[in-house]
Amino acid sequence: MFQAIVGHDRIKDQLKSDLETKNFHQSYLFSGPEHIGKMSLLREFLSLVRTQVSFDPESVFGRQVMVGQGPGFISFLDDGETLKVDEVRKIVDFVSRRTAEGEVSFCVIEHLERMTRSAANAFLKVLEEPSERFVYLMTTREEKKLLPTIRSRVQFFRFTLLPGKAVESFLLSRVKNEVMVQELMKLSAGRIGLALSMMKDAALLDRMRELYDYAMLIFEKDIVDRFHLAEHLSQKEVSSAELSQFLMFLALKLKQEGTQRYLKQLDRLQEVSQLFEDTQVNRRLVLEDLFLGI
Repeated sequence: MFQAIVGHDRIKDQLKSDLETKNFHQSYLFSGPEHIGKMSLLREFLSLVRTQVSFDPESVFGRQVMVGQGPGFISFLDDGETLKVDEVRKIVDFVSRRTAEGEVSFCVIEHLERMTRSAANAFLKVLEEPSERFVYLMTTREEKKLLPTIRSRVQFFRFTLLPGKAVESFLLSRVKNEVMVQELMKLSAGRIGLALSMMKDAALLDRMRELYDYAMLIFEKDIVDRFHLAEHLSQKEVSSAELSQFLMFLALKLKQEGTQRYLKQLDRLQEVSQLFEDTQVNRRLVLEDLFLGI
């Protein structure tokens, strides 16, 4: 059970216990950084409850889960949009029409922090009125953005980065190429999900290499080149995920150069990351200001 999921043993043990006793909590919330196994474990748990076998993305049920549509569950997968009150109303309607007696139904919400304040308040009321044999499976990258009252009403699991040795050992079992493994470790910063995605997607691997090189070369660029880079990273073609990845690589570079020496810049980098996530600021101006301070 859960053999396909690397690490997170404490969380897996609790979920195993719930499966064995069939004593499910009303709401499970998996919290932690991107690409460390939250959705993989969520899908595995969902599959074991509904089909009694491990999650297979090629099966009929697996394909339904991946697209977020299927009998017995309703999903709100991350599409880059906020979750509004209308989505909560859909949940309420689905709960009222839940599946046959004796069968557990589910609501899957990826990145719960996408809820607007009004939607979160409406969702809180839903959680306060639990429905028998209905389970919420949710993930979040930013638990601090959630209402404290929502956090208090869920079974909370905090995911952390796996030890480097564990990630390295797993990748070596898949790749058999130590040089490639070291590059995957470097580009993924230990996030096993991202490493696996790069193994399967050559275009993604090349893009991560490019973003990494941008960050590593920042100290060798003059102000004109830095402003050109700020302009490039501000283009619509550069996704929010790619920009976030670049900022993470830049933070790693600053730490390599000396955490104490660049403490102020690292603090500013964290502020910039939060700005990009929470607001519609002018990317170019913010990046130019950030680069000027390095």
